Amino acid sequence: IGMGIGPSVNLAPFSTRADGLKFLRFAVYFHVTPSLSMVAMSDDGENALYGACAIFMNYGLKINYRSIGFGVEGRTGSATYDAWMNDEDRYADKQKFKSTSARIYLSLNF
Repeated sequence: IGMGIGPSVNLAPFSTRADGLKFLRFAVYFHVTPSLSMVAMSDDGENALYGACAIFMNYGLKINYRSIGFGVEGRTGSATYDAWMNDEDRYADKQKFKSTSARIYLSLNF
C-alpha cells in the first residue's frame, strides 16, 4: 500500500500537426513511493508474517495515442521487516528484503 510522489514530464511533440500524429504523447516519470509492505513466509506448515514501512522508487515511460497507452515501469527498494506473526522460533524477528520488479502495461485514458 503506497502513494507515489514525484515529477512527471509529459511531451506532445507533434501537437501542432494536422494529421493523426498530433494525438501521440509521451510521459516520463520518477516517483518515490512510501509504502506499507508485507511479506508472508511458509515452510512445512509453519507460517510467518512480516511488515515494514518501505520506500520504493518507481520510474517509467508511457506512450499514448488518443485514449490508449502503452507503458514500461521499473520498481526498486529495500526494507527491514519486523515479525508480526511468527509460528516458529526458526524465523528471525527481523528480515531484510531487497525488491526489484518490472512491468509492461496497457492503459485506457479518459
